[in-house]
Amino acid sequence: MNETVDSSMRKVLLIQAPWEKQTKSIFRYLHGVFPPLGLATIASFLEKVGHEVSIIDCTAEFIKPENIIEHIDKSYDFVGISATTATAPGGYKIAELIKEKMNGAVVIFGGVHATAMPEEVISQPAIDICVRGEGEETIKEIVAGVPLKEIKGITFKENGSAIHNADRAMIRDLDAYPLPAYHLLPMKKYRSITGAAIKEPSIGLVVSRGCPAKCEYCYTAVLGKKMRMKSPNRILEEISLLKNKYGIKEIDFYDDTFTVNKKVIGEVCNLLIQNKVNIAWSCLTRMDYVNEDLLKLMKRAGCHQVMYGVEAGRQEVRDAIGKKLSVDIKNIFKMTQKIGIQIRATYMIGNYVETREDVLETIKKSIEYDSEYAIFNVTTPFPGTELYKRLDKENRILHKDWAKYDFYNVVFSHPNLSAEEIETFYQQANKQFYFRPIMFFKHFKNLFSSLNMIKMYSRAAIGMTRAIWGWYFNNSVSVDLIKKIYTQKIGKYLKQKRT
Repeated sequence: MNETVDSSMRKVLLIQAPWEKQTKSIFRYLHGVFPPLGLATIASFLEKVGHEVSIIDCTAEFIKPENIIEHIDKSYDFVGISATTATAPGGYKIAELIKEKMNGAVVIFGGVHATAMPEEVISQPAIDICVRGEGEETIKEIVAGVPLKEIKGITFKENGSAIHNADRAMIRDLDAYPLPAYHLLPMKKYRSITGAAIKEPSIGLVVSRGCPAKCEYCYTAVLGKKMRMKSPNRILEEISLLKNKYGIKEIDFYDDTFTVNKKVIGEVCNLLIQNKVNIAWSCLTRMDYVNEDLLKLMKRAGCHQVMYGVEAGRQEVRDAIGKKLSVDIKNIFKMTQKIGIQIRATYMIGNYVETREDVLETIKKSIEYDSEYAIFNVTTPFPGTELYKRLDKENRILHKDWAKYDFYNVVFSHPNLSAEEIETFYQQANKQFYFRPIMFFKHFKNLFSSLNMIKMYSRAAIGMTRAIWGWYFNNSVSVDLIKKIYTQKIGKYLKQKRT
C-alpha cells in the first residue's frame, strides 16, 4: 500500500454486500430494497475531490458474492466493501475474490459490523484496512495516500498484527457533504418495504445520524448517540432531486428517530407544504417524540404512516432492555390514527428477561393496540450492542454464524424459553395479528383505490402465504400458484361488484 500522500485521481469501487434471503422470516418475502446511502455519500465526496468512483449494490442487482467478478469490467486502485452483521460473510467472500482478481487493489471493509468487530474483520487475509465509524473523511485520506498510522478511525495490519488507530470524531455538519451519488445507483430497483408505501416508485432515505435513546439492543457506535440532522433546506433539496430527476413519488424516512428535533421536522413539513412538493412519506420514531400538533402538520405535509417501537407488552420488560417509555401507548396510537396517519408497530419476541407469559402479553397487546401493521422480530443480539455484551459475558451466545442474525433465528441461549418456543411464538404472533377479520376490513376499503394499492396488497398476501407455507411445510410454495389463486379471487370479487 502506498504510504505517501498523492492527490492524483484514483479509481475506486464501492460494493454493498448482498443480503442473501436464507431466512424463514416474513421479511424474506416482504422486504424492501434500500439504497446504500452511506456508500453513495462517500462516492459523491470522492468524486468532488477528483476521483473516479463506481458503486455495485449487490442486493439491488441480485448479485451473489461468488459472481461479483462477472460484474467488474476494469481494475481499481481501491475497493471498499460495506456490510452489516448479517451480510458480513458475503462481504468476506467478495473481498477474497477481489484480491484474487485485482491483486494490486487495496481492499477496505467498513460498515456497522466492521465497527463492532474490527479484530475479526482485519483478520481476514484479503482485507487490508478496516474502517470504523463514519467513512467519508477516513476513505478520502486512505485514497489520498495519507500514511495509515496517521489516519483516525481505522484498523490495519502491520507485521501480522492488528493496529487500532484512535477513533475519528463524529461528523458535526451533514450539510458540509454533497448529496449522495444517486447517479451511480440502479435507482429503478429500489422500493420501500411492503406496507410502507402507498405510491410507487418509492425509496428509502436517511437525513440524520445518531440516536439519543439507550435501548440496549441497538448499536450506536457507528453514528453516535447525538442526533445530527441535515438542515430543512438541504432535506428539501434532496427530496426535490429524487422527485424531479428520478420520478420518486414516496419517501420512506429510515432515520432511527425521525422526530427527535421537532423544530427541524416542523420546518421540513412547512417547506414541503409551501413549495407544494406533493410527495407521500412515512417515518420511524418514538412515541415520546411526537405530539398532536406535530402529527397534524406531518399529515398535511404528506405523511401517511409512522413506525412506533413498542417492543414488549409490559413496561417492566421495556425497562429491562432500555426502552424507557413514559406514554400511554394506546392513546398515542388512537391519536395518530384519528389524525389520519397509519401505524406500523414493532415488537420483539424473546427478550432475554421474558417469560412465556410475557411473550403472550406482547402478542395480546399488539392486537389490543390495533395498528394497521405489526412487525415482529426475534430478539437478536448484534455485535457491539449492550445486549450482545451482556449475553456474551454470560456465555449465552450460541454461535457467530452471522448470516443467521436475521431477526428470525434464535442465536442465544434464553434463560426461560427454548429456541423452538421462540420460533413458535414468532409464527403465532404474525398469524394471530394478521389473520383476523378486522384486519381484512381495515384494509379492504383501500384495496381497489389504485393500481399501486392492488399491487401492494397482492405482494403482501403472496409474501405472507409463502412465509406461512414455509413454516408448516419447510419449503417454498410456488409464487405463480399463489398469484393464480389471488388473481382468481380478485377477479371473482370484481365480477360480483359489477353485477
